[in-house]
Amino acid sequence: MKKFWSFTLMAVLITTLIAGCGKDKPEETSVAESKAAVESQKEEKEKPKEEQKEGDNSPYKIACIAPLTGSAEEHGKSYKNAIEYKLAEINAAGGINGHQIECDFYDDKGDSKESVTVASLVAENDEYLACFGPFSSTCAIAAAPTFIESGITLFAPSSSHEDFTNLGEYMVRGCNTSEIQQRFYAKFMYNFYGAKNVVFLYLNDDAGNSSKDYFQQFFEELGGSVLSAESYEKEQKDFNALLTNAKALDPEVLVVYGGYSDVASIILQAKNLEIEAPVMTFGAAQQQGLLDIVGTEGDGTLIMTALDLDADTPQLKAFSEGFMKEYNVESINSHVLNMYDGITCFADALTACGPDRAAIAEYMRNCTVEGLCGSYEVVDGDPDKPMGVVTIQDGQFVPYRTVNPDYTGDVD
Repeated sequence: MKKFWSFTLMAVLITTLIAGCGKDKPEETSVAESKAAVESQKEEKEKPKEEQKEGDNSPYKIACIAPLTGSAEEHGKSYKNAIEYKLAEINAAGGINGHQIECDFYDDKGDSKESVTVASLVAENDEYLACFGPFSSTCAIAAAPTFIESGITLFAPSSSHEDFTNLGEYMVRGCNTSEIQQRFYAKFMYNFYGAKNVVFLYLNDDAGNSSKDYFQQFFEELGGSVLSAESYEKEQKDFNALLTNAKALDPEVLVVYGGYSDVASIILQAKNLEIEAPVMTFGAAQQQGLLDIVGTEGDGTLIMTALDLDADTPQLKAFSEGFMKEYNVESINSHVLNMYDGITCFADALTACGPDRAAIAEYMRNCTVEGLCGSYEVVDGDPDKPMGVVTIQDGQFVPYRTVNPDYTGDVD
């Protein structure tokens, strides 16, 4: 009889656990939760790997976590194309130390809970020397504790939130921090563009809140005024209420932080409301999908980005021509640039250090990268990249200098 009740109790507990795992739309993992997870982990030394036998030319393996489906699918596609293009170049040249490099792709759908799940799958595979992605700061921060515990470098090409690289010694980002970016953008807007007041609309996530805070701080220090700063939620489609409030304030510029689909909807809905202020947005929106939706209705939109389309480097010219032909696209974006440079950095680390996870992380966090737009330094996982300004003209992305030759890149 005791055994009967024990088995019954166990069945109830298992049923309860299964039911608890089936909740729809889980809450996003926060920065604070990720920090707590990192701080609570005990230090674990990486298990020594078996020495590679002489003559063993088996491929080196990496992983990529990206939104390959869902609303951010185009960002994931940019990541995947950049990795495959760069690896094709490396492998065609003989690989690294006689080894080809292969990448496995994992879909997190742009959801931080999914990022944690697939991060565990990556961490379980001893073959992976590094992981690239996820796309957003929220997803990267959520996945970070898993990679810190397992001792695998996580290179997040587009994670601008300042907390990311502070989480642990295996974290590396591919773009400038929000602080560096927003200081440049505020100076461009106030000093060069001449706008003295703006309305700021932003996606309510880690990077969106950080970007808003920094832009407002730097813009107001210069003497500008943020008339209103209002957030919106992921997957939101109707922005008429926010835009009606913005119109009443009559801003000189409408600053928008969000993905390309959000920005596209805001541009078109602002047009319908006859808002005359131009839209200024950020690199996250620089996708072909934005142009496909807005067409020439987006002409005049300003895009602040790490990608300097006017960079006078032979490698950028060769890459642009080859990549656009290979993937039948009319432009490249900062996400492609950041990922391509990240694989370049990893290849350099692998050449110098061999298949040693800890040594690869140490190298990638402090090095000089010969990037597509020129060389730059990485210190403690944070790069210092030159930034550019892109606009939309005749429904296409073009360097801002194309429409305003007076702009030289100097915003001070």
